Amino acid sequence: MPNRHSLAEKIQRAIESAKREGAIHALLYIDLYNFSVINDTSGHMAGDELLKQFARLLLEITGPSDFVARIGNDEFALLLFCVNYDKAMALAEQILEIIKDFSIPWEGEVLKVGASIGGIMVDNEALSDIDLMISAGSSCAAARDKGRNKIHFQSFNEEVAKRRSLATSMPKIVSALDEDRFTLFAQPITALNRGIALPKYYEILVRMRDSDGTILPPSEFIPVAEHFSLIDDLDKWVFKNALKFLLKLNSQGLPLPTLSVNLSGSTVGDENAIDYILAGFSDSGISPKHIQFEITETAAVKHLPEAKRLIATLRSVGVSFALNDFGSGLSSFAYLKELPIDCLKIDSSFIQTMDNSEVDYSVVSTINHLGHIMGVNAVAEAVENKKQLELLKKIGVDYIQGFLVQHPEPLNKLLQL
Repeated sequence: MPNRHSLAEKIQRAIESAKREGAIHALLYIDLYNFSVINDTSGHMAGDELLKQFARLLLEITGPSDFVARIGNDEFALLLFCVNYDKAMALAEQILEIIKDFSIPWEGEVLKVGASIGGIMVDNEALSDIDLMISAGSSCAAARDKGRNKIHFQSFNEEVAKRRSLATSMPKIVSALDEDRFTLFAQPITALNRGIALPKYYEILVRMRDSDGTILPPSEFIPVAEHFSLIDDLDKWVFKNALKFLLKLNSQGLPLPTLSVNLSGSTVGDENAIDYILAGFSDSGISPKHIQFEITETAAVKHLPEAKRLIATLRSVGVSFALNDFGSGLSSFAYLKELPIDCLKIDSSFIQTMDNSEVDYSVVSTINHLGHIMGVNAVAEAVENKKQLELLKKIGVDYIQGFLVQHPEPLNKLLQL
């Protein structure tokens, strides 16, 4: 079959005709499920035969003017000329139905695959073959996130608008960092066992002040900071200013709380992070016991060797660690025993539905029980109503956090400074 290079040439011609004649085309990106499993269990000859037969199917259902290419190990692309959205979607649905019924016999077994299909329309706003391939791949990833055998279509204009928005926002974050226009908010984490006297405990949250003084929520700048690799600088700013706040309390002779500070996956994977964190404690004189770092299980799993080293090194000097959004990934329980953490923060999606779902209630109970077996505290995030609170008390969760307790407020105001 034609390869990615041949497809790129065809896409460029499609872009030219769209700009010159106003024609509209479509690009479908197909990613097969289970192909690597078939290769591993039934052998490469079986995998090759499956690909050949699947390619024949694609050629049979496409028109004479359409272009079919194999662009990866188990990835295919279809460039459909002069079609509208409805026709492109109809063909994508037809392909999906064929894939559902598609199988090949092999040495007494029946080999089957599934697929994710991403689609993007090619119009006169298209910039290049590379942009279109990236956008089609992004649509395919969105389809994959929906589950097996799904389709996701995205207009190119939508993708371009998203990228332009990111590019416009990036200088604002750089300016905010340069001009110190970020500010710390905090939300209390409250012990359910009122009989135990514990130091005050807060999660630190960051907000950005726009040039006109407007406070912007994390959704307005965190994705952009991650996209343009500015999240490391933001992590450093939050940590430095959390220490400055503790120094301010200390200078007034006030008791120091525990501040829980989020670390991004980028910082978890940064081999220099340990050095600047230790230097922060050394320079400030603040005891590491007053800082807890929160890392998401996704970041921990993605950077597992670095996460284990970071946690082990910093815990040895007194820092505690919380694993955030626990339970949101399939790997949660498998990796937990490899990470020496102090606290599990149960993913909010389970808390928000536990009062209406026996399954989610059981998940929360199981996570809490597992944490206690391992000597780890459990925090329920996003607690919003009294029914959830009563269920969490019944389960025996250690801490709660959420709007039922208190909305996030500026750090100085929350601690009355």
